[in-house]
Amino acid sequence: MEKATMSSQKLTQMAKTKAIDSAAASATATIMLIRTLARDYLPRELRHFIFSKLTAFMNTALHSELTLVIEERIKLDRNHLFRAAKLYLEPIVPHDSERLRVSMTKKETNVALALEKNQEIIDTFNGVTLKWKLFSKPDSGMLVADRNSNTGYSSSIRKKEGRYYELRFHKKHKDMVIDSYLKHVVEKAQKMKEKNKVIKLFMLKQNTIRKAWQPVNFDHPATFDTLAMDMDLKRNIMEDLERQGMETRVLVVWSPGTGKSSLIAAMANYVKFDIYDLELTEIRTNSELRRLLVTTGNKSILVVEDIDCSIELHDRIAKAKAMTPIQNSHHHANQEKIDTALLRAGRMDMHIHLSYCTPYGFKMLASNYLGIEEHPLFSEVEEKLLETNITPAEVGEQLMKSEDPDTSLRGLIKFLECKKREIHEHAAKQESSQIEQTSKDDEEEYAMKLAKKE
Repeated sequence: MEKATMSSQKLTQMAKTKAIDSAAASATATIMLIRTLARDYLPRELRHFIFSKLTAFMNTALHSELTLVIEERIKLDRNHLFRAAKLYLEPIVPHDSERLRVSMTKKETNVALALEKNQEIIDTFNGVTLKWKLFSKPDSGMLVADRNSNTGYSSSIRKKEGRYYELRFHKKHKDMVIDSYLKHVVEKAQKMKEKNKVIKLFMLKQNTIRKAWQPVNFDHPATFDTLAMDMDLKRNIMEDLERQGMETRVLVVWSPGTGKSSLIAAMANYVKFDIYDLELTEIRTNSELRRLLVTTGNKSILVVEDIDCSIELHDRIAKAKAMTPIQNSHHHANQEKIDTALLRAGRMDMHIHLSYCTPYGFKMLASNYLGIEEHPLFSEVEEKLLETNITPAEVGEQLMKSEDPDTSLRGLIKFLECKKREIHEHAAKQESSQIEQTSKDDEEEYAMKLAKKE
């Protein structure tokens, strides 16, 4: 049975081979016949014309792909398009590739995959297939110095390999790729860069010559979701921050412990902006102030500390800022020391008053610290909050003392009761002091009247 089957398969294969040979022979004979007829009956010029058209058609059919080369560097400058392509391709690297480059930074939770040399990635855009491939040219890049790990000095100089991408696609899509696809790559890469951005906090440091901005990584967990602030105020601030195309001047009036630092952190995390912390009391001249403002980043939050110390300094920064496109300015002043000049129309675009802890703010803190949304003791806590002035920082400190909600909330209630007594005692002392002062003033006034009569 098996022999019969094998014999049948061989016969079928032989028949296919004969058919192919027969077709090839027929095609060859036809071509030879056409060639003979064309040579005998067609003019020479017409034969050349037909031959050129056939050659062009064959070249187009066989070489229909166009290749764009995107190098890592353009002379000494980095190629922005190369960096954008590198970011863009990371999420679409096929997991079944023969070679993959993997990495994970300190702030990332997932492993990032990158294209290795000579590996191909196929992308699709508007129904068009596009093929990416990474190559390198050894010893064709810029000069780099290798540092000795012990001394820190350069031990040798070598040429860094020059990398480049090749992007291949059908020629007929050339305009679409250049006008639309590459713009799509750059825009998507920019969004990915902003999403993965590590926020920096810039503070003034004195170097050997003058003050300069020194950055550190800003890793603060505060977000608007966890901020102990009324919902309407949160919404207004977020809407203001979303208007990123314009400068926004915000005055924050605060008392110690009401959440200034958390608010700044939530703002920075929301828009992924760096923070520049400027203390006006450290600035001596207008030229120094202007120089520092010019060197700030374009998309950044400028925090001006102690704006209440000097209204003259505020005028200086208003003039100096005309020289530089700071994205957002946030001025902070103590509620008890604020100058009424800062409240004039036109000086600030938005005023934020960080008040004492409200019932809504308390619920946010209870959710953050204890992981609870409701509790039988909430009503008692909220009632006592309305009877006293306590900052969110003080509430958070009390909630941190125990992981048990009952114990923590009862401790907070006792703290609020003590606060209330302290407020009443302080008010009573002030009232008594005022009465004594009034009585003393009356006695002095009476004595002066008697002296005049005498």
